[in-house]
Amino acid sequence: MSRSHSILLDLLRFTAAMLVFLHHSEQILGANFLSPVASFGHDAVIFFFILSGFVIGYVSTEKEKTAYDYFVSRFARIVSVSLPSIILVVVLFLFGSYLYPEYYNRSYPDVAWLPTIGFSALFLNQTMSVNIGMPTNGPYWSISYEVWYYIMFGVCFYFKGMKRWVLLSLSVFIAGLKIITLFPIWLAGYLCYRFYYKLGKNLVLGVVFVALSFLLYGLLRIFNIDDAIVSYCSILLFGGEDAANAFLRYSKRFVADYLIAILFILFLSGLFMLVDIFESQLVRCEKIIRKAASYTFSIYLYHYPLVVFLSLLLSNSLVVMAVSLLIVVVIGNITENKKQFYKNLITRRL
Repeated sequence: MSRSHSILLDLLRFTAAMLVFLHHSEQILGANFLSPVASFGHDAVIFFFILSGFVIGYVSTEKEKTAYDYFVSRFARIVSVSLPSIILVVVLFLFGSYLYPEYYNRSYPDVAWLPTIGFSALFLNQTMSVNIGMPTNGPYWSISYEVWYYIMFGVCFYFKGMKRWVLLSLSVFIAGLKIITLFPIWLAGYLCYRFYYKLGKNLVLGVVFVALSFLLYGLLRIFNIDDAIVSYCSILLFGGEDAANAFLRYSKRFVADYLIAILFILFLSGLFMLVDIFESQLVRCEKIIRKAASYTFSIYLYHYPLVVFLSLLLSNSLVVMAVSLLIVVVIGNITENKKQFYKNLITRRL
């Protein structure tokens, strides 16, 4: 992968993380001034799935040549941030329940902490018919999806013969319908990597791809076509939105998500064709982009419980958001940027 493409991907994943942060900040804080950019949270998660598939395509092809290397790297990547996020939730919940019992008891009554922590730590919180949300950390649902996509892909990519089919069948069974429903989006990201080298440099086609993806996505959102699709498919396939939510939960928008994923891939392909035009700007800003992107996973998993807690402690929305991001950076330096430590620890134990 070229240097400019790598920087571009870092910029895109940081942007997606910030969109999720702004989306939840607007919800929690009631900050109406964020409304113009706050409606893209779910779509940003879909974009994350595409980027994840793309990056896994790269590392599995170019770096992680064995199943051992692949699974150790994926495990270190996820655990280095997911487990600290669970600890953060519990600590802030304890303090919050003591300082602001009315809010926490009303918003999160009767939390069964043992199964919540157990299922979440083992990434089983959205598998099969399980639907366990992490209190004050809504984004955690997608981590279970991500982990099982890593597992299913790794089994297919690194194993052969009967072992592949047995392990794949087992992982599909455990993952369940909700997770499998959005797996094609993740796979589309992987396929995007497999074919993106063939795109080449094409100014005209790149502009067309980017412009067309913006236009169609804009129409989809401005006229609420995506919501109409979700409503229609829910009635057609499940008899109503409540039934669709019961069956698929976070995957209930899958038809609209498929369409949005296609537009995102069109957009990404166009950017790759045009990257040479703004390569110098990317290289000039490489250090700051790389540094910001190094906190992407931390922003995604730490911001929600922090914003919830600080919203009760501080009155100014901008201050809450700024302090939340500052704490994310501090924690991220201990967790996300220490993946190699976890890899070495896991390797020694194995």
